[in-house]
Amino acid sequence: MNDYRPDGIGQSRWHFRTPMYLVVGVPAFTQPVRIESVELRTARNSAHFDPPDAYLLVYYGSLYYNGAELTYALDPAVLAGSHRQALNSIPIRKLNNQLSIVIPVNISEPGCHQAQIVFHVRTSDGQDRIYPARWYVTLDTGISKVEGENGCAGPRDVPPPNPSASKPA
Repeated sequence: MNDYRPDGIGQSRWHFRTPMYLVVGVPAFTQPVRIESVELRTARNSAHFDPPDAYLLVYYGSLYYNGAELTYALDPAVLAGSHRQALNSIPIRKLNNQLSIVIPVNISEPGCHQAQIVFHVRTSDGQDRIYPARWYVTLDTGISKVEGENGCAGPRDVPPPNPSASKPA
């Protein structure tokens, strides 16, 4: 599989129990495939991500997906000119700006979680294959040390309590 980016990581502060949507372009493959499913394979932490019911967004003409890559809701203005289609409905081989994959992302435990995007595909000769992408998604409920895209840097340091002045005896 030839990814269209050398390394793409979507990360966001995550509101616990609120699904997000990761939207990525279709990757390129060395032969025509149909994507049968997408897996969020746990890469950090022991919790398992909910199985995503991923689908394709199909655009026509010069239109393409140009919204947020990781979001709580897909913007209707960005969706204009597209329609939802089953993952395995279109054979894919090369990069195609008119095709995007929408991957619902959720997990049942708070904390900092990371998953690798894995494509389960069927080749044109009927073989089932698994292609782990170089793409990861990271959800962080706010426990990380650093603000922003930090890849879940670990627990925040707890500041020491303010010292109080002692009374003379």
